[in-house]
Amino acid sequence: VGIDDSPEAMAAISFAVDEAVAMGTGLVGVHVWDSTAMLLTACLLRDIEPESDVVFVAFNGEERGLGGSKAFAPWICEKYDSVAVINIDCAGLSLADGLYFSGSKTDFGALSKMVENYTPDAEEETSDHLSFDGIANAFAVNIGDTGVMDYALTLVHTRGDTADKLDTGRILGVSKSVEAYVRAGDFPQVEPEVSFDDYSILY
Repeated sequence: VGIDDSPEAMAAISFAVDEAVAMGTGLVGVHVWDSTAMLLTACLLRDIEPESDVVFVAFNGEERGLGGSKAFAPWICEKYDSVAVINIDCAGLSLADGLYFSGSKTDFGALSKMVENYTPDAEEETSDHLSFDGIANAFAVNIGDTGVMDYALTLVHTRGDTADKLDTGRILGVSKSVEAYVRAGDFPQVEPEVSFDDYSILY
């Protein structure tokens, strides 16, 4: 299923998912970097029986105002006392030189220590973790490649945005870091003392 963030593509994806579910067939809509890391993390965690629910979500509409995550964030946060969100956005581009963390960093300190090649002072980008900003019981962090915006117009979402541009070792490292963090069960449980506004997030 082609994904270009247009209303027509979103309708086609929704139809394809509905049909796949009805037929009992697996279906994956791929933005190569993000979906690979998320699905790999899900595979690594397939045997756990966590005390907390673990939900894997692929949002649409990120580039057009965070549409999918803005609808999902208040809905899921009403259902739980506390929601910890690990967003992976463009982590694994072979042209990038490292990873950055943005969002509620202090609440995910243990995770940031697990992620290899993490650059603490790297420029941060906007992503779906921002939809959880301002929700009192939500804690959200984003993991992404440093300098990915250098390729936003020349590579990302073009015909050249293909699997051969991936650093599979970095994707595996991110997935294993998230796996270890989830297995440890060390999730934030209280409202952060510091507002998201105090972090250098680009809106």
